[in-house]
Amino acid sequence: MMAIKHQKVDNIAYAAYGDNPEDNEQNDSAYQIVSVQDVLAHPAELYQYPVESMDLPIEMQLGYGAKSITRANFRQEFLKRYIGAPEVGSTDRMLGFSQKELALADKTGLVKTAAPQTVFLTFDDWGNDDSINKLLYVLRKHRVHATFFVITKNMVHNPNLLRAIVADGNEVGSHTDHHVPMLRVDEKGRSHPIEDDETYRLNVRSSYEKLLEAIGDMTIEGGRPGLTRLMRPPQLAISRNGCAVALDEGFTYLVSGSGSAEDYGAVSMESLEGIMDHIVHKRNGDVRRGAIMIMHMSGTAARTPYALDLLLTKNDQRPEGDPKKFKVGLLGDYLIDGYEQRMVTPKDMREKQIDF
Repeated sequence: MMAIKHQKVDNIAYAAYGDNPEDNEQNDSAYQIVSVQDVLAHPAELYQYPVESMDLPIEMQLGYGAKSITRANFRQEFLKRYIGAPEVGSTDRMLGFSQKELALADKTGLVKTAAPQTVFLTFDDWGNDDSINKLLYVLRKHRVHATFFVITKNMVHNPNLLRAIVADGNEVGSHTDHHVPMLRVDEKGRSHPIEDDETYRLNVRSSYEKLLEAIGDMTIEGGRPGLTRLMRPPQLAISRNGCAVALDEGFTYLVSGSGSAEDYGAVSMESLEGIMDHIVHKRNGDVRRGAIMIMHMSGTAARTPYALDLLLTKNDQRPEGDPKKFKVGLLGDYLIDGYEQRMVTPKDMREKQIDF
């Protein structure tokens, strides 16, 4: 019993130099062992799983907003609702688009209406208590929130963990059900779809359904749902058919990002923090307004919470008015009805080259 406690419960706490539950009473990342009776004494935290979706607002229900994409309107809807990535283009991870669509598709990965000094933190995939809990602690510590793009295939084994993410004020989007990208590249460099349209449709539809069953009843600050209809394409790869299917299934925006920390391959916490800093700041040191940073919540990204803590600590220490001091926003507050990614990129966001 004590071995289980030590190996499966105690190790979940965030413990860094000078910041662990034993030395810092403000560090609330440690888990406690309580009785079932203790849990049942807090009825406000109890819920039925799966959540009864028919009790939710119609705009959250499965199928709402679906069947809206046609051949005639795909181009305009895609260009409005695709937030791209600087490294994704006509020769890399895009399949089936016309030359006109390739030329017009977003490559900034920026939220163009972001408030001054505002950037966005996002996490991909899925993990366990010992990886996700540390991220949640760091976000709580610095009083910021993030968007978690979840692979739902294994999420159903721990819906409580997903609810913990939203209970902390964070929002959730889809990273599909089983993380199959829209395309693959063969040994000759040619791109091909991996799943047919109907299989991919079931993939993205089931991802939203599983998220809805776990957190559909939860709200965050401002009273809006913690579950969004945002989707991040696996590997940031997109195909024309795949995007049409996702949008036709009711997803409102397809969100890549302006830079990936590639934290699953980080060699040190310091180098990872440097990459993160480079994503949220321009070469001259000013905040890259509207930047979307891509990180991961899986166990393979073990250095991520520590590097993020360092980045946010340095930011907290900057004085107000410092052009390097950034604020953290939530994508769901900006990517709403009426937002169009095809708007002209604001002058202060333009860069000759975004080099990550």
